[in-house]
Amino acid sequence: MADNPRSERGDIMRGYAERAVRPEASGLGAAGGGMLSSDADVSVIIEGPAEPPSLMDRITSDRRITVAVIAALIVAALISAFPVRAHFTEPKTYEGVIQVLDEKKTNVMGLVAASTAASAGISLIPDDVGTPIANKLMDLSGNLMIILAVIYLEKYLLTIFGFATFGILFPVAFGLIALGIVCHRRIGLSAILHQIAAKAVALGMVIVLVVPVSVFVTKQIDATYDLTAEMVAAQEQAEDEAAAVEAEEQGDGSPLDFILSIPDMVADGVSSVTDDMLSQVNALIEQAAVMIVTSCLIPLLVLVFFLWVANLLLGINIDAPMGALAARAQRVKPSREDLALAKKRLAEHREKKRAPKAR
Repeated sequence: MADNPRSERGDIMRGYAERAVRPEASGLGAAGGGMLSSDADVSVIIEGPAEPPSLMDRITSDRRITVAVIAALIVAALISAFPVRAHFTEPKTYEGVIQVLDEKKTNVMGLVAASTAASAGISLIPDDVGTPIANKLMDLSGNLMIILAVIYLEKYLLTIFGFATFGILFPVAFGLIALGIVCHRRIGLSAILHQIAAKAVALGMVIVLVVPVSVFVTKQIDATYDLTAEMVAAQEQAEDEAAAVEAEEQGDGSPLDFILSIPDMVADGVSSVTDDMLSQVNALIEQAAVMIVTSCLIPLLVLVFFLWVANLLLGINIDAPMGALAARAQRVKPSREDLALAKKRLAEHREKKRAPKAR
């Protein structure tokens, strides 16, 4: 029986269909992603560019390197937890910083005593002539007590932050890095452990540097303020040498000495607020305002700056109450209305004293 041509064509078409559906039927491998060539039935596999190995891949590629790095991290954690922590928790380590803070503490205590004595002395003047200035000086005493508390807090935070950084944060960070190396590509927590370790290191660097850097900035501001005051004094002396010599002969001292002498002046019968007294009180308040900036605002600004730099690692935002502090510092300095009211009452008091003499 002759072969049916239609049957042969059907078998050929079924064979092509099987090759198109099952590449292994034509001798090709079962590799996914291959392309079938119409001429030679050869599969071509196209691969993307290989990713470069990471640092952790290189460390974990060799067992000896892995063990050496983990051992180095453990040793670093022990060194940070014991000898380095003991060094940074000793007050002698921060001797220069503590000396600057002690000088500022002495100045603040002198200003507190001066403002309190001046407020009490001015309030004794008859007819409430100096009441606005006395109230400002009492507000100044409260602000100076806040500055004194901040200075004591900075002294204590030096050793506390040293212990927290080198005794807790750095050892924990080194331990987390070692644990992340051990768990690399085994569990999904390896990257999270490394992120937590980076945050701990960044936080430790921030808190251990904030007080020394703020004290350094404070010293620069104080030096600039002293230099400006000296230049102004030299200019005034050059403009009016005679007045400077007269003031020197009369024993014109610092505003602090003048303020402390106000109660004695009141006891001796001085019953008026002179322009010189107002200027000296204003100079005292100006010194207190500079002290507020250097002792309160500068540490906060340094802390905010460090946290802003480390914000990508820490993942937190700190909003300092700068508005409240600035408003409080602004209330310290007497306004023009306060000085005008004091001068008005002074003029009224002088008129009352002149009236009996005219009669």
